[in-house]
Amino acid sequence: MLGPAHFGETILFAQEIAIQCLRPGDLAAALADGIVVRLPEADRPAAEQIATEIERTIAGTVKSAPRVAFEIYTAKEMGSVIEAMR
Repeated sequence: MLGPAHFGETILFAQEIAIQCLRPGDLAAALADGIVVRLPEADRPAAEQIATEIERTIAGTVKSAPRVAFEIYTAKEMGSVIEAMR
């Protein structure tokens, strides 16, 4: 069982797994509480497909798959999110 002391390692591991599922030009970065993936060439259906692939790859890589949640934003929606954070 992983405790809080290993959470950072788990995030970095998830980032490495996500990178394997990405296309050239996509980006995955580790945050304190998860990872963020940028898919500049993807529409919503493509982003959902990539998210599913990341989830499957994580589940197939680790013995006890962690809870995985995705939030998908289009470029227009991201503009609203960034404005709300200002």
